[in-house]
Amino acid sequence: MVGKDRLRLVIDTIPTLVWRAGPDGVPDFLNQTALDYTGLSLDQAETGWPRAFHPDDKKGMLVKWAAIWESGMPGGLEARLRRFDGEYRWFLFQAVPLRDESGNIVKWYGSPTGSGRPDLTTGSPAYRTSMMLASHPHA
Repeated sequence: MVGKDRLRLVIDTIPTLVWRAGPDGVPDFLNQTALDYTGLSLDQAETGWPRAFHPDDKKGMLVKWAAIWESGMPGGLEARLRRFDGEYRWFLFQAVPLRDESGNIVKWYGSPTGSGRPDLTTGSPAYRTSMMLASHPHA
């Protein structure tokens, strides 16, 4: 198996939702676990991903994501994500930029934490730990 194929297999096999976005903040990849969870197709990853969020959370989530993207810094936000069966669960979504040698953002990478628990809030220990890890990704 070639290195790129092996890496894709690992990313698609890990039991967490993984996403990637371009420097413009538009998602261009969801791993197979994320596609299976949301019921989205690979073709929908770029344009259809907002429909996987709860309608009441979508506007705030997009505003918070825009603020993270504009800051160029790691960050996180909470929102309810629709499972393939239509049930919504709370997640803490984290984003970390990948920069080139000149400091320009070339990609954003992220994954949610909280295992879809309905009790994840900004005051919870899981949230605080996740935010600490997001702000110090190599800690």
